[in-house]
Amino acid sequence: MELPKFKKALAVLLDKADRALGVVKYITLSAGVLALQSDQAKAQPRVPVNLLSMSDKHIVLSTRELSKYSAKYLLRAAAQSIVSQIAQHRSHSSHRSHSSHRSHSSHYSGLSVPPPSSAPKVSTPPPPARTTVTPPPVTEFRDTFSPGVTVTPRWKLGVLTSGSAVWDKDITVSQANWQLEIRPRPNAIGSRYNGYLSEVGWNMLGGKASVEVVQVADEAAETVFALARDSENWYRFVASGGTLSFQSSKSGQKTSASLKYSKTDHRYWRFRHDSSGSILFWETSPDAVVWHAAHAETVEGLLTVRFELNAGTKGAAKSPGAAIFDNFHLIVP
Repeated sequence: MELPKFKKALAVLLDKADRALGVVKYITLSAGVLALQSDQAKAQPRVPVNLLSMSDKHIVLSTRELSKYSAKYLLRAAAQSIVSQIAQHRSHSSHRSHSSHRSHSSHYSGLSVPPPSSAPKVSTPPPPARTTVTPPPVTEFRDTFSPGVTVTPRWKLGVLTSGSAVWDKDITVSQANWQLEIRPRPNAIGSRYNGYLSEVGWNMLGGKASVEVVQVADEAAETVFALARDSENWYRFVASGGTLSFQSSKSGQKTSASLKYSKTDHRYWRFRHDSSGSILFWETSPDAVVWHAAHAETVEGLLTVRFELNAGTKGAAKSPGAAIFDNFHLIVP
């Protein structure tokens, strides 16, 4: 259909529809299509419009008002706007994203359209700081009693639990076959003892101290492994005459418990301190792997002690034999 005839037909159609329905018809032209405020339309006379809904961004025109203007103008302006929109869109087709089109929002009926609000940023809390827990240092004191070294820097000859008055320097103390050997004197009168005494005190809180007892002295001679603060305060194992005793002295007040000695089951002796309850355990083992608590006592105050490995007699013994120790091992936190 030719353009003049189309224009005339459109005008007649609108007029008949208005009269037939008796209401105002609205023609909503999209802002992106009509583009009344485009650069090309600014030079033309403005068409009166009713902005019925700002939020919808639509331009609604009454057909009564539309009929006052030439359909020729409207169609020409719309056509020019469409061509302008297509040309401008093609000029930006090389854009990497459509975010640049926000700069053209002024084409919408001359209204400034705010850019869409961005999604709220959710801040991710930083991961909790890692803390490195350093275990407390562990002190170990081992002695396998190397042969040829009579007194190591860790030990000195002497006794403490029986008192210095009973120390007998003539009792032989030696290291042979990688073991500590102590030989009480036969037929010695009175109490006579000798052995190894640690040079310094050790803090036994939460600690363990063990020794292998390869052989105990014979007859009434005593074989002793002890922890001692002084001659009045100490804890010790004593093997004598087929009995293994668990003894303690607190301010000179002595207590003792005992059981029958077994060379196999009681080969290893160990003191173990439980710092949570301030309890000292006397433990025995056949292999230094499985330990059995034979006796326990509550201890008070600081447990800084010296270690004692000795042997001796309280009276004349015809054949006291020898006490042999090996593999002393101390672990303290």
